[in-house]
Amino acid sequence: MLTVLLGSTDITRMTQFLPVTRVLLHWNHSATVISRADLALLTLARAANLNENVAVAQLPRWSQVGTTFEGFGSSMVGWGESGHRVDEVVPLQHLQIVRNPIISNSACGRTHNFIRDEHVCTAGDNGGPCHGDEGGPVMITEAGQLTVIGIHSFHFTGIGGCERGRSAVHTRLTEHLDWLVEHTGVYIRP
Repeated sequence: MLTVLLGSTDITRMTQFLPVTRVLLHWNHSATVISRADLALLTLARAANLNENVAVAQLPRWSQVGTTFEGFGSSMVGWGESGHRVDEVVPLQHLQIVRNPIISNSACGRTHNFIRDEHVCTAGDNGGPCHGDEGGPVMITEAGQLTVIGIHSFHFTGIGGCERGRSAVHTRLTEHLDWLVEHTGVYIRP
């Protein structure tokens, strides 16, 4: 049984608890091939109450299909390990955030030899996503508005904490807009 918790950056102060009634894996997802269509949709038992702490995620535009986003700054959030201790209990009490640049897939391929167009990678000296952050959003800011361009897929723990010195790999949403529209009816901006 899965439940989505919403409404706070402190897990002890969540205001909405929504049961998940269905999980739809991407048709090309593979549990044995680490680099394929690592994407799923969750159907909630009821709609979330939107407020100042709960909002609808902004997806990429159709015109961004084929955009690498290389050089863009990104923000990633998650409840996973901080990378500062070996014995951390996941989820952490407070939502973690890390900001790193998006790197080219060819640079990412030097660390991970199975990178495809459906991936977008980040790397930096600030650390990165860690164990327990899988499925979290990778966001860029455009005109003051956050846009989710990826979903965290996998990483390797680097020296001195999560992802220091190695790239993190995320599922690139622009490669899956058709699938998202087909299964949700979501409007994608031109």
